[in-house]
Amino acid sequence: TVDNLFDQDLDTMAHSNWFSDTPKQSPTPMTITTELDGVYDLDHVTYVPRENGGNGNLSALTVETSLDGIHWHQAGEGKGWKWDSTDKTINFSEKEKAKYVRFVIPEKSTVGDFVSGRELLLFKRDGTNKATLGDITNDGQVNDDDKTSLMNYAGLTANIDSDFNGYVQNGDLN
Repeated sequence: TVDNLFDQDLDTMAHSNWFSDTPKQSPTPMTITTELDGVYDLDHVTYVPRENGGNGNLSALTVETSLDGIHWHQAGEGKGWKWDSTDKTINFSEKEKAKYVRFVIPEKSTVGDFVSGRELLLFKRDGTNKATLGDITNDGQVNDDDKTSLMNYAGLTANIDSDFNGYVQNGDLN
């Protein structure tokens, strides 16, 4: 199952259905969306293909990120990858914060028109910690203190009002 791509176990593998009955249904394009347990400053993703470089290995992958699961943007893309067993990495910009990550496997970008792999490993940027979306007071939770802060500072603008940057921005999804 697709869960094997996120189980952090290199001994397991995900593989799309074989569809032995005709007509065969192509698994691509395929979109896999995951929700993280908090907001992370992401550094890169590594696709770990199956060990033999065979059926289902990817030659391309697009990664999109979102803070709210509604508004998405492209964080990175890998294409022209060799169909072999070497790990493939997509690096992100320095300000790639996400709670949701979507992996898009383009049509006709896999061996044998299947999708497989051992892992999709997301790495956070060194020296950063998980954040809680909406936590203005930086205490690790969203509570009445955050509501009070939002009410007190509503209407402030990034890079104009000194209390916005580094404080109110933690609770602002825009």
